[in-house]
Amino acid sequence: MTTYYLHTLDGKPAEFVPDQKTICFVTRYGSAGVLATSLRQIRREQAIDQKENPTTSKDFEYGYCRVRDGDSL
Repeated sequence: MTTYYLHTLDGKPAEFVPDQKTICFVTRYGSAGVLATSLRQIRREQAIDQKENPTTSKDFEYGYCRVRDGDSL
């Protein structure tokens, strides 16, 4: 089984958007969100978001959810 990681903001699903260098909530009717392949990637993307968006990054609690291939959310 492969393990993936999903960003969360305030406990809600989120994803990293590389073009904007930010972590955004996954919309209810939009894409399912892009999963990270490692916890290192999650931490790196959170650090990028905090550096690029210092004022808004303080408004949310960053987290992640571990997802294994074959598990359902």
